[in-house]
Amino acid sequence: MSGIELDFQAVPTLFDFAPDVLADHAMCKSAYASAYMDYLKAHAFGNVHVHSKFVAANLLKTEKISAFYDKQYLYVIRTLDDDSKVFRFYAPTELRFVDAVKIVELHQQMSTLDLQDHY
Repeated sequence: MSGIELDFQAVPTLFDFAPDVLADHAMCKSAYASAYMDYLKAHAFGNVHVHSKFVAANLLKTEKISAFYDKQYLYVIRTLDDDSKVFRFYAPTELRFVDAVKIVELHQQMSTLDLQDHY
């Protein structure tokens, strides 16, 4: 691939319901994650989900979870402040639609706002 690239690192299997689904992730700035999806011509997969939490008086932290797909991969982007973690999911044969939906739903249900070390 020439153009925009992210440094993806392998992560262990994350979901018991889909043990054949492989995953990796990359950390980058949110603008770069958006540019990468645009470069891939990836399509939105579902709605954007936002978690929010007041961490101090008049200080609201938000975490945005969005999903995209292209011909081979499902991408889930978790953005906190200006930093994004891009997860890339795939299967050796083909990622099943029902698994993709479940992966996105689980990411949307989970918030990392309570973690001390954000990414």
